[in-house]
Amino acid sequence: MMQQGKSDLGAVPLKGIERGWKLNKDASEEPWVRKWLSGETKKGRVSRQEYVSMLPVLLLDIEPHHVVLDMYASPGSKTTQAVDALYRLHDGEDITSDASLEPPEGLCIANELDAKRAYVLAARCKLLGQRCASLAVACHNATKFPNVNAPLVSSSRSSKDVASRGSYDRIICDVPCSGDGTLRKDVKVWRTWHPSYGMALHPLQLRIAKRGIALLKIGGIMT
Repeated sequence: MMQQGKSDLGAVPLKGIERGWKLNKDASEEPWVRKWLSGETKKGRVSRQEYVSMLPVLLLDIEPHHVVLDMYASPGSKTTQAVDALYRLHDGEDITSDASLEPPEGLCIANELDAKRAYVLAARCKLLGQRCASLAVACHNATKFPNVNAPLVSSSRSSKDVASRGSYDRIICDVPCSGDGTLRKDVKVWRTWHPSYGMALHPLQLRIAKRGIALLKIGGIMT
């Protein structure tokens, strides 16, 4: 069914993106194509995102045994991609079916600071069906996200004598941005964009990235 749909849509596979497909502009503007995409997205069979947005998760090379953290997850496109990667042994199976899927050893934690956006994130991830068994959604400040492997230190011990090992094999650190990349496709953004937007966000971006590095296991990867 899906294979026939790809053929009818004129979709071509994305280079380097497993199970990734691209529609040409003419096809994506067809009313019946929009209707098909909307219906399949609601069923959880299709997830739409830009090619460049898929690359961070692709570069992580997530395996079924990995523990993954998405530090700034909403709206959830990278989170769903990461969970899908955990279930790579089940490639080709319908993720919305009632068939029993054996959960992988690994899991994914998706974090979002804003409570409303966290709710949207959880609602979107719900479309993963039974694969949600390998997902947890947190609402926490990414710059202070806790390390579950941090030891309990008594006041009598010096903090420099205690080494905390990281908790995560893979971390998605998609920090908040000023939207500079939108300039290439939306000319209206030029009317309000200013270099100061990116400069103002840089300290926050750096704090989140540094916290991500602290949470990473030795030999782990963060993108």
